[in-house]
Amino acid sequence: MKSVLLFLFALSILGVLSQSIQDQYRRATRLVSSVHRYSMYTRDARAYVFRQSTRAAVIITPSLPIRYNNINYYWYGNYVYDASHPLKCEYPIDLSADKEFQNVTYPDGSKPPSLQFGCLNYEDCCGLECCGDSRTSTVLICGIFLFLLATCVGYKKYQRYQIKKNDEMAMVTTNSALQPLLDDTNIEVHAV
Repeated sequence: MKSVLLFLFALSILGVLSQSIQDQYRRATRLVSSVHRYSMYTRDARAYVFRQSTRAAVIITPSLPIRYNNINYYWYGNYVYDASHPLKCEYPIDLSADKEFQNVTYPDGSKPPSLQFGCLNYEDCCGLECCGDSRTSTVLICGIFLFLLATCVGYKKYQRYQIKKNDEMAMVTTNSALQPLLDDTNIEVHAV
C-alpha cells in the first residue's frame, strides 16, 4: 500500500514538473514567434493596414484587423467579438520594449495604447498569444492522484470486509457442525 502511495505521489510530482517545463517552452516559443511575428507584421500589414510616411507606419483603417496565426488582432477600441475565440485579451503596447510598434501611429499622430484579440475559452492570454491553461492540467493530475488514492483505500477496506465476512462464515459453519453434538443430552460438558 505504501509503495502504491509513493508511486502516485511521484507521478503527481512529475506532472507538476512537466507543467513547469512546458511553461519554459512557451516562454522560449514566444521569443521566437515575436521575431517571426515582426517579419509577418511588417510584410503583410504594410500592404493592407499601414501607409508609410517618412518616419512612421500610419494606421489607415484602425477597424481593420491584422490576422496572424488564425487570430484577428484589433487596435484598441476596435475589437470585434469572435465566437470562435470568445475570451477577449488585451496587450498593452510598451513602446520601450515593443520595437515593432515604436513607429506605429494613428492618422492624427497618436500612438495606439494596446492591441485586442480573442482566445479560446480554455486558454490564457500570454502577451500577444494564447496559451493553454496550465492550472487545468495541474488540477487534472491532482484529481487523478486523489481518485487513485481513494481507489486504494476503498480496496483495502473491501479486503478487510471480505476477511471479516469469511471469519464469520467459518464461525457459523463451525457452530452449525457442533450444534448436533451440543443438542445431544447424553454428552456432558465440563468447564476446565
